[in-house]
Amino acid sequence: MAEVLITLGIIGIVASMTLPGVIEGYREKENVTRLEKFLSVLSQAVNLYKAQNDCPLSISDCLGGGIDSDCANFEQIASRMKIVDSATRSTKNEKFWLPEQSYNYYGEVVSGNYGGVSKSVAGDCVYLLPEGTTFSVDVNPTSFDIAVDVNGAKLPNRVGRDIFFVLIGANANFTYENSQRYNSGYTEDIFLYPLFTGGGESNAYNGICSIQYECNPVNIDPTKNNGASITAYTILTKKIPPLYSRN
Repeated sequence: MAEVLITLGIIGIVASMTLPGVIEGYREKENVTRLEKFLSVLSQAVNLYKAQNDCPLSISDCLGGGIDSDCANFEQIASRMKIVDSATRSTKNEKFWLPEQSYNYYGEVVSGNYGGVSKSVAGDCVYLLPEGTTFSVDVNPTSFDIAVDVNGAKLPNRVGRDIFFVLIGANANFTYENSQRYNSGYTEDIFLYPLFTGGGESNAYNGICSIQYECNPVNIDPTKNNGASITAYTILTKKIPPLYSRN
C-alpha cells in the first residue's frame, strides 16, 4: 500500500510540473488556429466585396474617398462576415463581450484608440464573431487598421499572445529591401503588420514594427532590426512570439 501511495505521489508531482506547460501549449496552438481562421474570413470578405463591386485593383482604389473614422466605410466588408454584434467607440462600454482592459506586448495596461480590443482601448468600431473572436477597426480614408483578439474577452487580452494586427488597403502593397513584396502569402489587400501602434508610450510596443519602420520579413525577433511583425511571425512559424522584457 505504501509503495502504491509513493508511486501515486510521484505521478502527482510530475503531473503538476508538466500539466501547466501542456495546457499553455494547447492554448497557444488554439490561438494560432483562431488567428488563421480570422484572416481567412477577413480575406474572403475582402475578395467578395471586390468581386461584387467590380474592383480589379487594390481595395484602396475602390474605397478611396471614404470618410475617416466613419464605420460605415468598413461595413462594406463587415457585411460579408458573420458579425454577431458591433459597437462604436461611443457605445463600446455597453458591450459585455468586451473586457475592461487590454495589455501591450509587455503586459502593461494600455488605453486610447489603438493597440487593443477592450473598453479601455479600441478603434472606431468593434465587432464580435460567432466563435467569440473580437476585433477593433480604425477607419482611415483608404485603409483599415485592425486589432483582433482571437479569443475575445478571455485572458490574457495581450498583444502578441491573443491580440494581433492586420492592415487592409493603403500600404498593403508593402515592400522590403530591393522592392521585394512581402505579405506572407495573402492578397495584395491584406498585410500582416501593425501600420500604427500609437504615438505615445502608453501604446508604443518597443521592438515591434510600426508606421515609422519597415518590418523585417526575415527577422523572427520582434526586438531587433526594426522588429518582426508579430502577426507574420505567428503565421509563418505557427507559434506565438516569445516574451521579451522591455529594453
